[in-house]
Amino acid sequence: MIETLQQAIQTEESLDIHYQAPGREAECRHVLTLLLEVRSGKYYLIAYCHTRRANRTFRLDRLQLADH
Repeated sequence: MIETLQQAIQTEESLDIHYQAPGREAECRHVLTLLLEVRSGKYYLIAYCHTRRANRTFRLDRLQLADH
């Protein structure tokens, strides 16, 4: 997944993801990938969320690519 996200960042590609926030049902999001970060040993995707119309941070262990 990390390779796919890195490629999407380099090509400024939008992706469809499924995201499971704590205590909520999984949601489909359409995001423009911006940056991958590691914080306290966990990977995060920083992306512009077309659904929320704002930048959002998604923890990778709660994220699934919609195409996979």
